[in-house]
Amino acid sequence: MTCALIVDDSRLARRISRSMLEACGVEVDEAEASASGLARCAEKIYDFVMVDYYVSETSGLDMIRNLRRKQEYKDIPIILCAK
Repeated sequence: MTCALIVDDSRLARRISRSMLEACGVEVDEAEASASGLARCAEKIYDFVMVDYYVSETSGLDMIRNLRRKQEYKDIPIILCAK
């Protein structure tokens, strides 16, 4: 099964994204901040990650840069979302 991580400080945005992905058969984990998203990625390798550009603590771009430094996330699709 495909597994994704949604990183967004908006509970509503996470809920909407989760609903759409689960309807497609994707297993979904959530994080509400960059640090918790990075921690989840350290525990588990996701098939793709969705990151809000305006996520709390740092920008979504900073989180993506941190993820790309990890060997296991160099080629994983990362979707940057903006509201």
